[in-house]
Amino acid sequence: MEELGINVTKFRNEQAPNPKKSFFTHEFEDFKVDFLPELLGLDKFNISFSAKSVSVINGIEIYILSKEDLIKSKETTARKIDLDDINELRALDDNN
Repeated sequence: MEELGINVTKFRNEQAPNPKKSFFTHEFEDFKVDFLPELLGLDKFNISFSAKSVSVINGIEIYILSKEDLIKSKETTARKIDLDDINELRALDDNN
């Protein structure tokens, strides 16, 4: 995260960090990145990892969850914002 220019000082100073609950988000000019310790609704890590895409930002490889796995995870949590996101993600297919 530091390599992307994100200030991580407050995370380093945590007294009792919980890696399973730590959620990081950072907004860049054109997009937002979420760093999640786990995702609900997905099968095995290796299956999702093999379906990832890779982007390079400032020379750093960033692994990105596949759209299908993102939808699966959002279906599991099923909050209103997740359901709205699912509709927008599926609409992307309709527009192509």
